[in-house]
Amino acid sequence: MDTQRFRKALPPVASDQTVYTKRGPLRLPLDLSQWIAPAKLAAWIKEEVEKVGQERTEAHEFLRMLPETRPKVVLSLLLYAYATQVFSSEDIVQACHNHPVFRDICNGEPAFPEELERFRRKHRILLENILAEILVRAVQEKYVDIGKLPPGLEYSIFARAVDRLDTARHMDRAEE
Repeated sequence: MDTQRFRKALPPVASDQTVYTKRGPLRLPLDLSQWIAPAKLAAWIKEEVEKVGQERTEAHEFLRMLPETRPKVVLSLLLYAYATQVFSSEDIVQACHNHPVFRDICNGEPAFPEELERFRRKHRILLENILAEILVRAVQEKYVDIGKLPPGLEYSIFARAVDRLDTARHMDRAEE
């Protein structure tokens, strides 16, 4: 999906996660694990993160990060969190201690809240684009008969990915 074209014309942040289709409104759950099993969702994220070096042009900064900063782990952690309605950095760190899927993603070594916030700021476009891919995949899995999504629906889904990152940013600010 070419999400760069969507970035230029995004509407104001929506207050819900409704996507409109020919059949009417399609309500994306804030927690995709309501539609997709957590392990399957984590596997999708891992697949998308593995593609970063090969297919994504927006990943140049990401690829220059030092390996000891665990960029793929942090990216996967943020993507899974935003896909499952865990938005604040503090809550993500807590989930790394308490939730088995989060613990697996971070290999038992939770990130620091400041590390997550810095990563989100620096790699926002990458996060938006991959999260949009995950949301599209979830819609296609849930509604098999939709087939290839029309551009208008892709745009709406991309806008929902942007909304999730905005929510995370606002929640982190509220915790300061």
